[in-house]
Amino acid sequence: VSPFDDDHVIAGNGGLLAREILAQLPDVQAIVVPVGGGGLAGGVGVEVVPRGIKLFGASPEASCAMRRSLDEGRPFTTYEGGATLAEGLEGPVSERTFRMASDYCPEIALVSEVAIRRAVTYAYRTLGTICEASAAVPLAALLEDASPVRGRRTVVVVSGGNIEPSLLDQLLTGALAT
Repeated sequence: VSPFDDDHVIAGNGGLLAREILAQLPDVQAIVVPVGGGGLAGGVGVEVVPRGIKLFGASPEASCAMRRSLDEGRPFTTYEGGATLAEGLEGPVSERTFRMASDYCPEIALVSEVAIRRAVTYAYRTLGTICEASAAVPLAALLEDASPVRGRRTVVVVSGGNIEPSLLDQLLTGALAT
C-alpha cells in the first residue's frame, strides 16, 4: 500500500484529520499541512476546501516534488530531491495526488533545513511537543512567515512525534550544525 497514493490512506489520514479539526474548531479559516507525496493534503482538502477553508502546504526546500510539480504543471512521479531532516516528506508524487494538490492545495511554502531544525526545537521548548522533522515543516513555514495565513484562524498540523532521541538531543543542544 502506498503511503500517500491509496484511497484508504488519503481518506484515513487526511479525511479523518480534517473531520477531527472541523469537530473541534468549526470556525477554522485555514489549515497548514506537511506535503510530501500529497496524500494527507489531498484528504484534508477534499473535506475542507468545499467549505471555504483555505488549505496551505509546506515542504522542505531540499525535497519538494509536489511544489515543483505544481510549478511545472506536471506530476514528478519520479523525483530525487536533496537530503533533508524531513525524510518522511521525501520522494515523488502521483498523478492523483498532483491533481488533488492542484485543486485543493496549490500554495506550498518551502522551508530551509535551518528553519526545520528551529521548528523542532521551538515545538519542544515553547509548546512542550516532541515532533519529528517532517511534522515540524508546517510550523517552520509559520515561524518563517512563509505561509500566507496571517489574520486567519489557523490550524497548523504537526503530524508525528517519531524522532530519534539522539537527533532531538543534538537539535536541542545545538550539536547539529545549522
